[in-house]
Formats: sequence, C-alpha cells, structure tokens
Amino acid sequence: MNKIKNNIMLFFIIPSFLSVNASIALARRIKIDPSLYNYRQDAARIESVLGRSNNAVLITSGLDADTLKRVLEAQTGEFYRYVDLQELIDEFGLEGTVNIVEQMIDFSKEPLLINKVDRFLKSDIWREKLLKLISNSIDFVGITDFDGYRKLEEDKDIAEKLNFLIESKNVSPEDSGKKVAVIGASGLLGGKIYEVFSAQFDNVIGTCFSNTDSGFVVLDAVSKDSIRKFLRQYDPDVIIYAAGAASVDESANAGEYARIINAEAMRWFAENFNGKFVYISTDYVFDGESPPYVTDSARNPLNYYGETKVEGENIVEDAFTDTIIVRPSILYGYNSNSGEIIVGTNSLNGLLAGEELQVDNKQVRYPVLADDVASSILRLVSHDASGIFHLGGREAVTKYQLIVELAETLGLGSVEQIEAVISAGNVTRPYNPKLILSDFLSSIDEGLLQLKAQIDLP
Repeated sequence: MNKIKNNIMLFFIIPSFLSVNASIALARRIKIDPSLYNYRQDAARIESVLGRSNNAVLITSGLDADTLKRVLEAQTGEFYRYVDLQELIDEFGLEGTVNIVEQMIDFSKEPLLINKVDRFLKSDIWREKLLKLISNSIDFVGITDFDGYRKLEEDKDIAEKLNFLIESKNVSPEDSGKKVAVIGASGLLGGKIYEVFSAQFDNVIGTCFSNTDSGFVVLDAVSKDSIRKFLRQYDPDVIIYAAGAASVDESANAGEYARIINAEAMRWFAENFNGKFVYISTDYVFDGESPPYVTDSARNPLNYYGETKVEGENIVEDAFTDTIIVRPSILYGYNSNSGEIIVGTNSLNGLLAGEELQVDNKQVRYPVLADDVASSILRLVSHDASGIFHLGGREAVTKYQLIVELAETLGLGSVEQIEAVISAGNVTRPYNPKLILSDFLSSIDEGLLQLKAQIDLP
C-alpha cells in the first residue's frame, strides 16, 4: 500500500486522541524561528477569521502546507486534519474520491486543512461537497493559488460564503532593490502605501501636488510633460497610482480634470513606463442593484466619478502588460501627512472645533481601514499578482453610523454635531455596492483600535 493510501487509512482508523496528542507534541517541539514570522502572522489571521466563521481560504504563490499546519497547531493547540485534494484525485480519480471526502466532512471532529481547495469545483458532485463543508459546523482552512482563487471566485454562490486571505509574504531580496513610486503619497491611502512599502523596499518615491510640505516629490498628474519628466528622472520599476479625484461631487463639478487624473493620465504613464502598474479604482464602478459583486461582475457606474474609474480600469488593462487593479470600499483612517481623521472624503477634524457635519444615513457602505488596504496591496505586489482584487469591510453601515461610532470612540466633539440626512450631495450613488472580498481585513472595532493608537487628540 502506498503512502497516500496509508495516509487515508490513518485518517479514518487511528483513534482521534492519539493523532491529536502526537501532533500537538510535535508542534510544541518546533522552534518557531524568525523565518516563520509570516506563517505565525497568517496563523493568527486565520484564527481570527475562524472566530467569526467556519472557514478561511489562504491565497498563496508558494506556501508550504506542512509548515502552516505545524505553526497553526503550535499557536492554537488544536490538531488539524490535513488532506491534499489533488493527491487524492491523482490516486483515486475524481469520482473515486467522493466517498473519502464525504467521510472527511461527516466524521472528522478536528478542524481540516485542505490543500488545493479549488479542486472542489471539478464536478457538480464535488461542488456539492464543498457547499456541505461550508454549511457544516466543523472549521476548515483551505489553501489555493491565485489561479485557484479565480476559479473559486467565478462561482459567486461559493465565493460569497468563503473568507479569502492573501498570504503574507516578504519581498524577495532581489525585488527589495526595485524602485517603487507611490503617486499621491500625501493622501490618506497613498500615505499608508508609502509607509508599508518603505518597510520592505529600499527605494520608495512618494509624490504630492498641493501638499508640498509633505516632503514628497511634486508631480502634476494632469500634465503629460510632468509625468514624462518624473519617469525619466526616477525610472521606477513599480508604480502605485493612488492619486485622483476621489470625491463624487467634486468629480462631477471638475468635469474633464477628473477624467484626466482618473483615467487619461494612465495613458501618459504607459507611454513612458513598462513595469508593474497598480491602479486604485472604486466600488462605485457598480450600480449597487445586485450585490455582492465579484471582480468580473458587469460594471455599470451611476455617476461621473464611477465612469472615470471604469475608463481608467480599461486604459490600464489595455496599455500595461503587468497590472493590479484594486477596488476598495469606502476608506477611513488617519492621514499623518495632513493630521486629519478621514472617512471617505470627509475630514472629521472640524468636529473638534465644534463644526457640524451632514452625513448620509441611507446608502449602505462597507468601510475599510486604509492601513489594511495598503498592507493588502503590499501582499499582492510581493506575490507578483496580477488582475483585479476587491478590498473592503464586511460590516454594512451607513456613513452616518460609521462617523458617529468614530466620534464616540475617539472623542471627536459631540455626536449632536453630526446630522443624519437621506442624501448628502447632488449626485446619484449606488445604494449597496457590496463586494466579494479578496482579503479578509479588520472589523470596524479592530480598525478603530488601530486608528485610536495612531492619533494624539487633546
């Protein structure tokens, strides 16, 4: 009997308590050295996800499943039943493995670690087993690569029930010497991207336009000549475009300026650059009528801002050969460059001065901490990923509810200064642009704790 058959028999025959004790003893003997930092970090992220759901699916470009298993067991004190679906299929065939998988789901009392979890979509019968596993009470951790993630995401009914996480990965020594340009580094998200990339890359250049006190390189992103000169002088290997007109109302009023900075300028970058280009888009490319949205869902923007972002996405996909497009939900966080607490495009600092603020209390939003989005982008670049990714929160709130919670948590004046309105602005917005997310990020409570630690309020 070969190794795979032995493993399968052991899975069902050896008494559970022997496997658990032996595995935990082995895990405790493992010396968790600094080289396993990312495994420990991901094990903690997985544990956090499993505290809210019964599944976590880790997207990786080269993770060692055995090491992850041992680190998970060392950190949690639990035994993980491990199975590699592709090995089972290779040995017993697709149909021949169904009963094995059925027993795995029905009889395992310990959490499961399933490698090549995307193989569940090879047939309708296997897909039913995955749905059964998701609805089961037992916890499971799936492992897949980026191609497998795309297959899982294509099945919307499956994807919206899974909790994806992008594997933590350090930039390789050879890549750490690459030059990274963060366009719009003086903004909220751009500033966070600049911070996390500076910790991994030796040469990170940030740009600004109006905030010249930030110390960043001044770049006019609506000037073709300014872009050409910048690229010739700094010659970056990676560009992350976090600039642009971010306000829906301002974009409508700005007209052609908004279209250039959100879309046309990408052509000018492409004319003088052939490295990896990361473009920050928005959930407003969708109409909000049939959520949740996967990355290849039909785009139908309801306003000019969304239209310029759709155009920007199209230009990026056509003009560059190596791209990442990120669609974040509404961002919040602390901009250390300006000293502002930001939600979307609203600064909350005025609340400290007694100012009043009108905020929409109808549209459903899924807020995400800007720091988390920056970290996800770093993970994507570290994996040399490509394509479109959705990054956002999982909790549905209105903008009014979020700002009230922020104000109460951070002590930003009185909540009576915040007025709930049905619509703040004159531009149509999608009612519910919920995304199926590519990375599991902080809850609002967790995000507020991080935000509170970053600021020094009177």
